[in-house]
Amino acid sequence: MYDYIKLVEKSRLVHYEGDQSAQTADFLSRMYAPVDYCIDFAKQAGWSKPLVLYEYIYAMVNVPGAIKEYIDVFYEYLVLMGGFCWEWANHNKEGEEYIAYGGDFGDDPNDGNFVMDGLCFSDQTPTPSLVEYKNAIEPMQTLSIDGRKVTIIYLYDFISLYHLRCHWSIVANSWKELYVDWQTRRLHQAKSHAIGVTWEVKGGIVEIVSKGRVEPPVLNWSVDTQTTFRLGGMAIHVRVPATPRGPLLPKSFVRPFWFLPGACGLRACAVVRPGTWRELPGQEAEPGVWQLGGRAGFAGLDGAGFQALRCSTADLDESAHPYELRRRNRDDTVAHLDWFYHGLGTGSCGPATLPQYQLRTDGEFDVEMVLEYGAWAGKRA
Repeated sequence: MYDYIKLVEKSRLVHYEGDQSAQTADFLSRMYAPVDYCIDFAKQAGWSKPLVLYEYIYAMVNVPGAIKEYIDVFYEYLVLMGGFCWEWANHNKEGEEYIAYGGDFGDDPNDGNFVMDGLCFSDQTPTPSLVEYKNAIEPMQTLSIDGRKVTIIYLYDFISLYHLRCHWSIVANSWKELYVDWQTRRLHQAKSHAIGVTWEVKGGIVEIVSKGRVEPPVLNWSVDTQTTFRLGGMAIHVRVPATPRGPLLPKSFVRPFWFLPGACGLRACAVVRPGTWRELPGQEAEPGVWQLGGRAGFAGLDGAGFQALRCSTADLDESAHPYELRRRNRDDTVAHLDWFYHGLGTGSCGPATLPQYQLRTDGEFDVEMVLEYGAWAGKRA
């Protein structure tokens, strides 16, 4: 077949992913090859044909991770042609009142939500994945700023930069430093109160149970605790279940500000426009699927962020479609302060998160958070 195609149409390129050695194709092809595989391939000598990723950056559920890393190695090594994003848009059956997928039509067997893997939602509006990809492949990018020097990379092959105009502006938070006296705010009075203590000995093991309450100097909010100490042998076991008491953040109270607009996760923030941005909880949900992601919200603390949601993580986990989640909308706001996020990859059908962006439990860590009292003066919306 390859010989016949070349006989009748010499200029036509032939691609066949099944031919791993490209004996009957004009370039080598791989599906969902990791970044390090591409680098190792490019460093090997003797390749007479380039490599193309037949499919990569699988855009299912969340923003694919490592898009920028892929694009960088494509430009660094000439033997790497690039790749085809999978895929352009989510699939949908016309006429439904909600976006349905495998199993919603009584079909069995089915692929479940495996068709919800597009760079666009089913209504053809762009997902955060498409915005991230667009910024990763821009032909002109700012690499660094050092004092008054700006380093720009230029990736056009046949045209100059004369058709472009550069606009710049200084973005700064228009706020003043606010000092709050620790004792004036009665923060020194936040204490742990012991309500009752019991103890008993069973089989040579001493068990002490202390019921208590941790509370700030307010009347309507506290955390009830029950600390259990079990002493036996050479070990002390401590268990502390806790139950918050009192109201959460009211719907009318929350006015969060973000440092970056749009969905943001570790290794998925190529579209960065720093500043202060305001959205009410619930507005940040994308139209096709609700996505659990963070917002960059802690200046100077890499990896930290926060979420302000109208639903709990259990609500998100138990809802298979957006309309099911909307039924669970709360009147209060669930706020999460996140020290670090496990980065994004394409593990649903492709490589997992790159090692440098993984949040692992087998390494040392150092947690730092800064909570400042006061309202921000950001005006962006």
